[in-house]
Amino acid sequence: MKSDAHILIVDDDKGIRDLLQEFFQKRGLHTT
Repeated sequence: MKSDAHILIVDDDKGIRDLLQEFFQKRGLHTT
């Protein structure tokens, strides 16, 4: 169970990163 939860957290992190990149790109900023 713990390992599954860890994988979910990593996936959520990626999703959040993608959302932030889209948000910043809309404002004309670039993130690496």
